[in-house]
Amino acid sequence: MTYTLQALIAREEVLRVVSEQNVLMLIIPLKQNVGMLPITSTLRKSLDEDESRFHEEHPFHRLFSTVQKNALNASSIGRIAYIEAEFFGGIGYQSAILWEDGKAILGPFLAQNLPLPEMPINRVLREMGVIASDQIDEFDTLGLGIHRETDKWLSD
Repeated sequence: MTYTLQALIAREEVLRVVSEQNVLMLIIPLKQNVGMLPITSTLRKSLDEDESRFHEEHPFHRLFSTVQKNALNASSIGRIAYIEAEFFGGIGYQSAILWEDGKAILGPFLAQNLPLPEMPINRVLREMGVIASDQIDEFDTLGLGIHRETDKWLSD
């Protein structure tokens, strides 16, 4: 079974700064005063082709320079993370980075087979203040596994 996610994660007031840059950037409220801005296929297609190239110095396949620039600008008012995950049949990767005040403060990370607490997305979420509940990790605490594809977050 396939799982894909590309998104910005932050407090909703931080994400609002990013979403003002493009009408296709929609905020999904999550738990613990955190929101997600999914980087959907429609949003990626709307970006200028020259702007849709990721930087070689980080391990992301879908972090476009426009999204990164907007996130870095928004990080002046609060922490913001970019997370990316792609799995098929249990094989795949996670990558994540956390920005604050215009610079990376954690990551970038890329991992394929680590214990769940050490996976990149959980590390970044923990640094943002997400508190895992009961016997589940930060990823599941926020409900990031509810949809198996990024685009599905906007179909609810």
